[in-house]
Amino acid sequence: MTHDKARTFVKEHVRSKGDKSVEVTEALIRYWWGVLNTAVFYGRLHKIVGVEIKRTKDAWGWAKTIDGRKGRVNIRMEPMYISKLMFLTVLIHEMVHTWEHQHHTVMGHGKRFFAWKNRIKRTVGLELTERMNEGDYTYE
Repeated sequence: MTHDKARTFVKEHVRSKGDKSVEVTEALIRYWWGVLNTAVFYGRLHKIVGVEIKRTKDAWGWAKTIDGRKGRVNIRMEPMYISKLMFLTVLIHEMVHTWEHQHHTVMGHGKRFFAWKNRIKRTVGLELTERMNEGDYTYE
């Protein structure tokens, strides 16, 4: 899939299926990682090393370095999200952390993190936020 096709695909998918709840699998995470990597990061992010699907206290997901090598991360995602939009928003958040680690070995919610906000909104229509509330991702 080309960069432009990936961008269009994400936007159309969110428009048509963004309100559907999603049960998370490793295959789903890896699939959307690839699509978003192409759409936003031009395919330059390293692949995820490990995936964990487990409830996390006080977070919807996280990216964690595994051995100190740049860009090598494991991610954890919740088993269920109230909507596909929320799932993709959490995933792109963790992907920005991965980019930070790949290029700077430090991950956080500072200027470098939020420098991606406008690009993500423009390219795939997702919001880059520090905190997410489930109610923000429900449709009425």
